[in-house]
Amino acid sequence: MKKYFKNFYKYRFLFTEIVRKNIKLQYRNSVLGMFWTFLQPLLTMIVLAFIFGNIFGRDESKVLNYPVYLLCGRLLYEFYSQATKRAMRSIRNSA
Repeated sequence: MKKYFKNFYKYRFLFTEIVRKNIKLQYRNSVLGMFWTFLQPLLTMIVLAFIFGNIFGRDESKVLNYPVYLLCGRLLYEFYSQATKRAMRSIRNSA
């Protein structure tokens, strides 16, 4: 385990370059670029907070900061969803 972390530290610059390249490739055709990473969850939170908070009549005594609660849940869901999707795509492309 210690050897693993030593190698990780040894090649940290390579890791940084791979991450930068991945981010550039991911947003190369996007008009908003990296800003879209922050804008998309924020817009989703606003829309869902409005729908579930106002239209469906959420009980305010149960959750005090509903938009923040909603954002935390959505971020965790999106993280696991994207990680699973990319892992499966990696396996499929390597086969």
